[in-house]
Amino acid sequence: MHDEIEQKIQGEIRRRAPEQADFLQQEKHKLLHTQDTLDALQEITGLPRVEPEKLAKDVRSSYDQGGKDFFQ
Repeated sequence: MHDEIEQKIQGEIRRRAPEQADFLQQEKHKLLHTQDTLDALQEITGLPRVEPEKLAKDVRSSYDQGGKDFFQ
């Protein structure tokens, strides 16, 4: 019975690994996209890099705190 459980565990690990890899790839893509956006804003506005980063942090914080109407 122990072998049967171990086989199920190994099967579940093999099933989940590609899902986790895909999730991490998507998160990396989002982060790179955000960095590209900040780069562009810095270039367009001439602001020091810290300013667009602060703005992004504020926007994310407001939205994460349930501010669904924040963008309206």
